[in-house]
Amino acid sequence: MKKSILYLLLILCIQTGFSQDNTSVSFFNLSNHVGGFGGFEFTFNKDGKAIIIGEGAFLYRNFYIGGFGNGSIYNDQLSKNDDQIYSLNSGQGGFSLGAYSNTNKKIALFIECKFGFGEAYAKRELSENIYEEYSSFLYTTTPKMGISYNPIKPIQVRLDTAYQFTNKFDLNGISNSAFKGLIIGIGIYLGYF
Repeated sequence: MKKSILYLLLILCIQTGFSQDNTSVSFFNLSNHVGGFGGFEFTFNKDGKAIIIGEGAFLYRNFYIGGFGNGSIYNDQLSKNDDQIYSLNSGQGGFSLGAYSNTNKKIALFIECKFGFGEAYAKRELSENIYEEYSSFLYTTTPKMGISYNPIKPIQVRLDTAYQFTNKFDLNGISNSAFKGLIIGIGIYLGYF
């Protein structure tokens, strides 16, 4: 029994010693610095339309808070009310909250959630320079997760996937379901990570 306890204590001591050495190189590690970053993300929504999002953030340890803005285009939709085709787009800005697994590594995981406010539009051309347009308040919540790569310290490249949720609204027979869905993105950011 004494030998078993001694072996167990020896294993625990060895494991503790190794874990102390590994904390500085762990994939998940809390850093101790203040920084910030800004840049652009090129994303594709569920309709395959490209969107450019500008974003900047303040970074404290592994966590960040920032702001963003973008305009989005979606596939044309058929209205249930008048059987007409409308082009859809939206514009929004808001804030983002996020966290990195480790800011000291070249490769890290990150999670982020964007909270956006703006307008959604449905528009069709009646004649030259005359349009029929409907708009609605748009609120979006977009959780995302991805991987970041720092080839050199002030540059970061991100690959991520997200899903956009919206508030309920109706644009003359076109529902909010046309504005929500999967988003895939690649971002390029400059800053102190």
